[in-house]
Amino acid sequence: MTNNYQLIGLFAAVLAGEIGHLDYSQCSNFVESACARCLDLQSPIEDLDSEILQFNLVRYSKLQFEDRQNLILKSLRMAKKWLAKGVRVHLCIDEPKLRSCIHLFKVIFSFGALNILDNPTVMIMNSRPGRKVRSDSPWLVKTASLARYSMERNWTLVSSYGSIPYFVVSWLAKGHDLIVVCDGALPFMNTQEAEAKFYNEFSDFFDMGRTLFLSGFTRGGLPKLKDRWIIRDEMVAAISKIMAPSEIRPDGIMSRLLQSAHSTDKVVITDFLKKTGKVVSRNRLGSKTSANLPQFFVQRLHDDADGDLLFHYTRACFGPWPGQSWSNYLSDLMSHTAGSAHDALDTLIRILTERKIRANGTWTRGSTPVVSFTENGPTQLGAIRKWRRGLIRYTFEPYSIGFSRKVLLEKGIRKVVYGTEQDFTTLRQDSKPFFQLASSSCSDWTPEKEWRLLGDLDFHGMETSDWFVIVPDHESACKILRSVIIINLRIYVASFETANLV
Repeated sequence: MTNNYQLIGLFAAVLAGEIGHLDYSQCSNFVESACARCLDLQSPIEDLDSEILQFNLVRYSKLQFEDRQNLILKSLRMAKKWLAKGVRVHLCIDEPKLRSCIHLFKVIFSFGALNILDNPTVMIMNSRPGRKVRSDSPWLVKTASLARYSMERNWTLVSSYGSIPYFVVSWLAKGHDLIVVCDGALPFMNTQEAEAKFYNEFSDFFDMGRTLFLSGFTRGGLPKLKDRWIIRDEMVAAISKIMAPSEIRPDGIMSRLLQSAHSTDKVVITDFLKKTGKVVSRNRLGSKTSANLPQFFVQRLHDDADGDLLFHYTRACFGPWPGQSWSNYLSDLMSHTAGSAHDALDTLIRILTERKIRANGTWTRGSTPVVSFTENGPTQLGAIRKWRRGLIRYTFEPYSIGFSRKVLLEKGIRKVVYGTEQDFTTLRQDSKPFFQLASSSCSDWTPEKEWRLLGDLDFHGMETSDWFVIVPDHESACKILRSVIIINLRIYVASFETANLV
């Protein structure tokens, strides 16, 4: 297609997004129609405006003529920027390499060399795994084997990002040709801030010179994320000539796509590597027990030892640590690096290694980063520990650091204010990060007795007499002592209350 033809399609894509009432299918149809009419973008604005009115875009036709002119000029400028970056538009009906996607989109946007599609294309199929991923997780071991098998045969992997199985395949493909199907508009068609964020997160992840990015979405009319995931998976399958099942649940989207593949001319790899080989973790504890530990380090925490203390409980971290790139995370995971599972004990060890608890703003009003603590010691954990179905995790896990409340008060910690939405509106601005709804449809939050500290807690300079570590068993204490060196570190083994777990 000529640059002018490309500019027409990209211009229509911008305009469709700006108008804002079209769904993704209507946006795709509009872009295809604009290309088919081959509007002359060199014509006067009045003529271009008249042509666009023929499409009966209701919201566009209701604008004043001057507003429509401004919208046209704005859309043209953006389309030219996309074109200069390397974004291209393809009509599926006219592009043999993309014709298999015509049931999903009338047009596909690309960034990268389309000839990457020339080699045989392969999809490694995984249903959504559990959130806890270890180096020896069977699906991960088989996925890595399938990826190596494919690349040795010069097949091109078709993948994405945003979910751990796709992240793994895309990361393994670095240095080889890769096709990435996006679950939204191409990153290079997003806002300047969103594009900068993408490059910041993935500049060391994708081999940009050997990666073809594809999407049928514009910036407007996007379906809900879960629906986009289904469309993305269907597009990955449509582009792929070879299907390589790894671990697939029955009755899921991957199972359906695999069944469809069996009824077409696609090649399906079956019975691959029944014996994948045993993965040996480099992080085994052996037979360490309490008898192997310095007794002055490991003590039993008594029920009355809480005193004037505040506790920070750790949780598993699903995916990269805060501040860690996906590339570094997957490198650790695939090389069986100690702590790469990012479970609650790994989180505790990382905190001790850095001597820092990193703040998070996910659950505060205004997303102010805070570190959360509770007055509830180990014997009260069962009363406040709940399973969060939507997050697929517990609110607390039995690994903790106890701090002197007096020392934390000196650092500015404040008690959380529990109340109603009305109460929140009456708070001073500096108190709002410390607000928490007293209850919601799923829970009463007041028993958590929460305290918050603004920003990270760096306790490098804090005396070890003002803080200590609490774990549920001697094996965990052993792992900590083998992982960190802190003079006079106190580790208590506590009997965490579990009778009231919800």
